[in-house]
Parts: sequence; C-alpha cells; structure tokens
Amino acid sequence: MPAETVRDVAPEALLEPIPAGLDLAPYTVTDDWEIGAALRMLSDRGVPVSAHVNGISSWCGRIGPVDADARRFVVAGAGGMPADVLEVMLVASLDGVKLQFSCALLGAPTPEGMREAAFPTELVRLQRRRSARIDTPVGLPFRAHFTITGRNFSFDVWDLGLGGVALRAAPIEVRSFFVGRRIPKVRLELGHEAELMTGLEVRSKRPWNSYLLGEQVLLGCVFTSQTPDERALLQQMLDRLLDERRPLR
Repeated sequence: MPAETVRDVAPEALLEPIPAGLDLAPYTVTDDWEIGAALRMLSDRGVPVSAHVNGISSWCGRIGPVDADARRFVVAGAGGMPADVLEVMLVASLDGVKLQFSCALLGAPTPEGMREAAFPTELVRLQRRRSARIDTPVGLPFRAHFTITGRNFSFDVWDLGLGGVALRAAPIEVRSFFVGRRIPKVRLELGHEAELMTGLEVRSKRPWNSYLLGEQVLLGCVFTSQTPDERALLQQMLDRLLDERRPLR
C-alpha cells in the first residue's frame, strides 16, 4: 500500500482496550484463516486501529497489506511508528464488533511510519458470533435447499462464514422455523462452482425490511457438523469472496 493511501486518524478516534477481568474465552479466535480474514477486512476497508503500548502510550493508525502465506501484515501509524516498540496491542471496530489482538513488530519503521508485524496467535472478537461472516454477492446463486416433512424449501444465503450462515426468506415461509430447530441434509449452493451438504441449527430469527423485497426474515444458523473437506471448501469460497470485495488500488 503506498504511503499516500494511509489517511491520518483523529486522536479522538482512539478506542480503549477491552477491560481486564472479562472472560474472553468464548470470543477468542485462534484459527489462522479467521485471523487473516479479519486483518484483510480491516485493511480493505481502511478501518482505523488504535495502537496501545504497555497501557501507557497510544496512537491511531491503519492496517496495510496483509500476506496470509507469510503470516505478516503492515501496521501504518498516523504519526510515525516509534522505533523502540517491539510489541503492540491493536483495537478496532468492524461492523460494530470490537476486535483486539497483540502482535510482534518486525524490523525498523519506514519514514512514513509503516512497520511490518507478525500475525497474532489469537484475536478477540467481542460479539456473540464465533466466526466472521461475509455477505454473499448479488447476482450469484447462493442458496440453501432442503426438505422438511415432505415440503421443499429454497432460501437465499444472506451471509456465510466458517461457523454458519444466515438465510433470508419471506415471513410466511419461515413460520415453523423456531430458534433451536435443526435442519438436516441442507444443500448449500455456493455460487456457480461449488456446493456442499450439511446440517444447520437455527440460533436466531429476526425481521428485516428490504426496499425491493419488502418484509423479510433472517435466520441465523450454525453448522451442526462439518468435515475437514467441507471446512476446506468453505475456506476456499470465503477467500474468493474476500478477494472479490477488495477494492482496486
């Protein structure tokens, strides 16, 4: 990322770290792909990050290029990265979800205040959902097909993640889909090139209004079982969706 693309962030935009003493185990992510996906989304969207060192000094910056294969990324400090800092805690807000992680800084900073960093071993995502979700693109067939008590259903897949999916349908179609209901043998159509068979469990149900479609309902579902091959296929699809969402520079 060229230095001129890193915009300065106002000091008042600083985010405080998550308070000590909270049980963060349910929100801690250790999966390499999940960590890389979060970093890439922060980078692609130019989300401000707050950097904290030893709980004393803080400054604002952004995430630069992310190299998932090398497990490295760039931290860009708006005011210049202090050369003697070897580890930093980064805090950001992405779609209303607070992200926090610590990482080792590598090498010397550039004159523009950029510094290479190693992938964190874990990341805290302070939300109910355990895995990142990515909106499915318009115009491609992302749908869930299944049969219950002899009736066939076909719902749109609203978003997709390693942990589950959100399904979208008209209210009349989801009257019998209560929270906790299991949906076996779901065929997920993932674009034009991939599909997988899986089981789902409804974890949330909420209304959603669309300007074009009118009143809709979103069913938040988790996978009830997942083989290594299914997880690999989902990772491949999510990587592709992230790449397609990345803006041209």
